[in-house]
Amino acid sequence: MTHIDSLPPELLSHIFYLVYERMKGSELPPVILNLLLVSSYWHQVATTSPSLWTYIPLRQYTESSERVKRAVERSLLRSGECSLDIVVESPAGSSESLLKEVAKHAHRWRTLSVDYLTAEAVRILEQIYLPHLLSVSFVELELASGIKLDAPNLKKVNGPRSESDALVFGDPSPIFTELRYSKSSNDTELLLSHLRRSQNSLKTLSLSFTTDPSTSFSILPDGGTQVSADTFGLSFTALTDYIVRFMSGPWDWSPLHLGQMPLLRHLTIHWYMFEDVAPTSSIPFMPQLLSLQVSLDHGSRFTKVASPLQSATPNLERLCLYQTFITVSGNDSEWLSPLILGDQDHVAAGWPKLVVLRLCRLGIPQWDDLKSVASCRPAFKQVSVDRKCWKQSKGHRQDLNALKQYFEVLVTDD
Repeated sequence: MTHIDSLPPELLSHIFYLVYERMKGSELPPVILNLLLVSSYWHQVATTSPSLWTYIPLRQYTESSERVKRAVERSLLRSGECSLDIVVESPAGSSESLLKEVAKHAHRWRTLSVDYLTAEAVRILEQIYLPHLLSVSFVELELASGIKLDAPNLKKVNGPRSESDALVFGDPSPIFTELRYSKSSNDTELLLSHLRRSQNSLKTLSLSFTTDPSTSFSILPDGGTQVSADTFGLSFTALTDYIVRFMSGPWDWSPLHLGQMPLLRHLTIHWYMFEDVAPTSSIPFMPQLLSLQVSLDHGSRFTKVASPLQSATPNLERLCLYQTFITVSGNDSEWLSPLILGDQDHVAAGWPKLVVLRLCRLGIPQWDDLKSVASCRPAFKQVSVDRKCWKQSKGHRQDLNALKQYFEVLVTDD
C-alpha cells in the first residue's frame, strides 16, 4: 500500500483543495490549519499551494485582534496572486483595519459576501476599484444610505433583501448573468435599468416584492393593468431560470410580463401570504417552460391558480408543490385536486406531458389516489417527496411504498 506522504505534491495539493472548497465557509477552525500539523511534508505542500489561502473571512473573533491580523496577512501572502473570496460579517473596530489591509489587494477580489457594514466599512469599499470582482452577495444587510461599488465586470448580484436599490454601481455599469433583487416600493427605475443593460446576458433572475399588507404593488408603471411583454421593450434572450417572490400584499402576474423569455425553462413562484390575483391580470403563454415550482401557505390557494397555470404551460415536465406552512390538520388534499380528476384523459388533463411530481412539506391524505396522476399522463415516471411529506403522508395512512409498482417514488432531503 502506498503511503500518503509518497503522493506527488501536485496530487496532494489537489486533494487538499477539494477538502478546502467544501469546508472554507465553516464556522469550525480552518481545516487547512489542521493539515499543517499532520507532517512536515503536508505542511510544505499546504503552505506552498496558493489556492488553499484564498478565503479571507473578516468576522468578530474571540481571539486577540493581533493574532487574527497575522492570520489574514499570512493568507494574503501565501495566496500569491490567486483570486480572493472575501467575507465581511462584522467589520467593527480592529476588523475595519483588517478590511483596509485586504482592500490593498482589491485587484484580486473575486467574490464578496457581506452580512454587516459600518459607515467606515462602506467608506472603505466605496473607495476601491474592483476590476475582477465577479460576484457580490448582501445577505441580511440593511443600508441606511446605500453603497456604490466600482466593479465593472461584476456578473452575479444578490442584492440586500430589504431593498436592493441601496446597492448601486459606478460607470461603466456591470452587465449581469445572475441578478437577485428585492423591491419594497413602486420605484422600478433602477431595477429596469439593470434589466435593460443585462437583458441579453441574464441567465438567472430572482425578484422579491415586499410591501405593507395593505399596500397594492405592481412592477408595472400604470399600477397593474394588463400589458404585454412589449411594454418595457425587453427580451431576455439567455434567461433560463426565473424566481418571483411575493412576500405580502395584493399582487398580480405583472412580473411575468417583464419581457420576452424564449429560453425560459424553470419558473418558481412563491407567495408568503396569498391574496387573490388582480382580475385584470393574466399569465403569459409559456410553451417553452419545462419546470415549475409553486410555493403557497395552503393547498386551497393552489386551486385558484392551477387552471391558468396549466393553460399557460402546456409542455411542463416537472412540477414542484411546496407548502410554506405546515397545517395542523394535515389535510392537504386541495394541493392535488387539480391533478386528480376522475374523468381526465391524456388529452384533457392539465400538464399532459408531466414526468415528475415533487411534493414538499405537505401531507397526502389516504383518499388522494396518486395513481390517477400517472394514468392520464403517459410520460409520467416519478413522485418525489421530502422527508416531511413522507412522514405526514404516512400519518394520514397514505402508503407511498405501495405506489412503487406504478412509478418511481423517491424520498430526498432537499
